[in-house]
Amino acid sequence: MKLIKNESEYRDWMIKDYHHLEDESFLYSYLSPEELDDELIKNMPLKYPCIGLITYGNSTIEPAVTQFLYQDQIEEWANIMKQLDNSH
Repeated sequence: MKLIKNESEYRDWMIKDYHHLEDESFLYSYLSPEELDDELIKNMPLKYPCIGLITYGNSTIEPAVTQFLYQDQIEEWANIMKQLDNSH
């Protein structure tokens, strides 16, 4: 889970955490720069800032899936938690 503030941080997160690489150079051995950009755009969050999560399947053949939590959803959950905390 990572707070992603902009597209540059998203790109870095995808390379390091999703693809488990230190930089893009290795990805170019099996993806062209255009294909990598297409992949990143396809999985890009709708807006920033957001919290990025990577969900892994039950087996090694299932691909990892990216998910994003946005400020409005987090604020809604925080308000619910605050109400629950105040009710005790």
